[in-house]
Amino acid sequence: CIAFSVAILLRILAIRNERDKAQTEALAAANEQLRLNAQLLESQRNYDEARELSQVRLNQLSDVSHDIRQPLLSLRAALGKIRGQNEEATEQMQAAFDYLEGIARGQGNAAARNEGNEFLGGAFEEFPVRVVLDNVREIFRHEAAQLGKELRYRPCSAPVHCDPVALMRIVSNLVANALKHGGDNVLLAARQRSDGVRIEVWDNGKGLTEEERDQALQRGQSGDSSTGDGLGLAIVAETAASLGVGFELRSRKGKGTVAFISI
Repeated sequence: CIAFSVAILLRILAIRNERDKAQTEALAAANEQLRLNAQLLESQRNYDEARELSQVRLNQLSDVSHDIRQPLLSLRAALGKIRGQNEEATEQMQAAFDYLEGIARGQGNAAARNEGNEFLGGAFEEFPVRVVLDNVREIFRHEAAQLGKELRYRPCSAPVHCDPVALMRIVSNLVANALKHGGDNVLLAARQRSDGVRIEVWDNGKGLTEEERDQALQRGQSGDSSTGDGLGLAIVAETAASLGVGFELRSRKGKGTVAFISI
């Protein structure tokens, strides 16, 4: 009986040892699985960050490409004036080239902003708003004439504190959009208000429904009758947000559209 009891005890101890060993191995396997899961999550985060950065870079390239096309249209329209060494035409070309150079340097990039809401890629400074608006008018007035449209201009000389290249980018996109889609009459104006300066771009085009307006503000979305790439108004909204200036687009079907930039 004693020998039988000892055998049972040894068997129980052996089973316990096997159980403890199995539990230790299971715990080690679980820890290894947790480590692998952590590495997988870290890899996924790195992938997501890389993908997001890649999309930002693609958006930047699309924005730059879009912005460069507008002054180039003006350059081509003014080439005939250069042949006679017309000083006014030369100044118009220089304004367009200055704008292109600023865009090429990455200034006015809506995607570049630091944590303190300071716009990166360009410098904030105080200047009369007319400085920017005069250049925009010179860039687009020949294009407007070629399209048979009237580009009216009512500036003011009130000072603003902003990035001039980025602001020029915003206004250029608004004027280009109005000339392309806005009927035969476009107004570029600036008004001094008690809370700052408001830049306005009016057109007498077909106008938009509320749904069409919301769609037009989305990146890459254009209307059924549009031949554009659906970037202009999205660039305006993103750049305005990065600058910390107000942007509002109002439109009524059959009544035209107006864009407001409030600084």
